[in-house]
Amino acid sequence: EEIHEKYNESTGIDFKYIIAIGQYESNIKQFDKLILSYANSVLKEKQIHLVIVGKGDSSKLKKVAKECDVINFVHFLGYQNNPFKYLKNALFSVLSSKNEGLPNVILESLACGIPVVSFDCPCGPRQTITSFKNGILVENQNLEKLTKAMNVLVEDEKIYQYCKENAKESVTPFLLDTIGKQWFKLMKI
Repeated sequence: EEIHEKYNESTGIDFKYIIAIGQYESNIKQFDKLILSYANSVLKEKQIHLVIVGKGDSSKLKKVAKECDVINFVHFLGYQNNPFKYLKNALFSVLSSKNEGLPNVILESLACGIPVVSFDCPCGPRQTITSFKNGILVENQNLEKLTKAMNVLVEDEKIYQYCKENAKESVTPFLLDTIGKQWFKLMKI
C-alpha cells in the first residue's frame, strides 16, 4: 500500500530506462558488472538507458561506464527517498548482486508492476522470481546470460508483457497479511 501511494510521483525522466537499486560503497551489488552487461546489450542502440539509484561514491562506476562508451546512457541518481516512482516507470529492474538475503528491491520492483532480471545468487532471487513468468532468473555470475536476459525483455514483447502482467500478483506470498497469517498459524500449533 505504501508503495502504491508513492509510485505515482513524477520522475522528471523523459527517456526509456531499466533500473538497478543499491548502495555503491562495497561491490556486493556489482554495478560494474551490470554496466559491462548493459554495454554489451542491445539496450543502448534501442535508446534504453540504465538508471542506478543508491548511496555512495559513483566515481569508479562512472569510469567503467566511460570505458564501455555508455557514459551518456548510465545515470547515477544517488540516494532517493522515494525509489518507487523510478521503479514504476522503468521497463524492468536488474539485480546483479554477489549474494542477497531476501532482496527487497525484487519485491518492490514486482509490487510496482515491473519484471526483474536477476542473477540466481545465494538467497532470495530464486524464492521470488519465476523465469519467464515475472522476470528472468540468470545463472549466477554469468554476464553473457545476464546480457541475453536483458535483450529478451526488450526484444520479445510477448515475454515482456507476460512477465509485466504477472509481476504484481507474484508478491502476494510476501504481503504482510499473508505472512501474518502464517505466523499466527505457526504460533497456534
